[in-house]
Amino acid sequence: MSAVTDPVDARRARHVLTENRRVLDCVAALRDSDFTEAGRIFTASHASMRDEFEITTEHIDLIGDSAVRAGCPWAPG
Repeated sequence: MSAVTDPVDARRARHVLTENRRVLDCVAALRDSDFTEAGRIFTASHASMRDEFEITTEHIDLIGDSAVRAGCPWAPG
């Protein structure tokens, strides 16, 4: 990834690489019925999609924020 010199492209590449790791980690967490860890991974995924890849919308972020306020333990925050 060091060959990527454009800052936006670098952020997006970082998202793709870290998202691939999160997918594998989430599969393992779900296999182990570790729903707290799976939730942490979902939250990190949403934050990366929002901040690194910039693909969320106000509506998607509102859904995540509303879930957190309602007490959902895994929702993006």
